[in-house]
Amino acid sequence: MCISSAGIAQFRYYAAVKYFFLFVVVFLMILIPCWGDTSEFPVLPEVELRALDGESTVRPADFKGKPVLLTFWASWCGPCRAELPELAKLSKELESKGFVLLSVNVDQSKNAAVRFLQRYSIDIPVYRAAPNDLVRLGIKGLPTSILLNLDGERVQVYEGYVPSVIEDIRRRVYEMYGEKPEESGEWIGDP
Repeated sequence: MCISSAGIAQFRYYAAVKYFFLFVVVFLMILIPCWGDTSEFPVLPEVELRALDGESTVRPADFKGKPVLLTFWASWCGPCRAELPELAKLSKELESKGFVLLSVNVDQSKNAAVRFLQRYSIDIPVYRAAPNDLVRLGIKGLPTSILLNLDGERVQVYEGYVPSVIEDIRRRVYEMYGEKPEESGEWIGDP
């Protein structure tokens, strides 16, 4: 079997393209961490969140002096289904620390959020944000959570969900008070 020089050139071209795309993918995987860099948005933009029932509003700035976690989710998001119940448990656990969970649903229909909360027996306050506020906050994917310190400054941005996110949030909240979870005597997870 004889391969023409045009066939060899075409093979080399496709091999080069394949390796180029492989290089780009590996490069992006190294540069884009699961947990975001807070320097991209050093100051949290002023946003107003409307309660799911539409009757009240809150602003993250209303909770200055408390650790706040803004978490953005949707009923159709698989990782959100795993994360939100865990965040609800964490919220109850850290209630004595003044921890505030601002759960922001981004479904097109608020009815989808209500059905999701009922189906999974999640009892937390849920809010909605204007689409332009999501852009201003830098929400690019779901779930995304933003942890604010006692001064209302971003401490950490979590993009995506892995179980270790819950433990990292717990640790950081305790650190805001100069404590460690192990020393608190409170439950910190399954044995």
